[in-house]
Amino acid sequence: GEIFGTRQSGVPRLRYYGFAGEGTRLLVAARDAAQRLLDEDPPLRRHPEVRAELERRLEVQAVYSADAG
Repeated sequence: GEIFGTRQSGVPRLRYYGFAGEGTRLLVAARDAAQRLLDEDPPLRRHPEVRAELERRLEVQAVYSADAG
């Protein structure tokens, strides 16, 4: 499956209804907020919880990538 995506192995594809309007705006707002956070604090020193979660996810992704090779 995709580590940062919406598809995971073993999980059936689901259709999301009513997502195009408010849901899309919410995703765009979240993406923009994340980008601002990284622009203002690239090493995430002021946001240690976010940094720890990103490091955890990247570590998991590296393990999956190594297994795939």
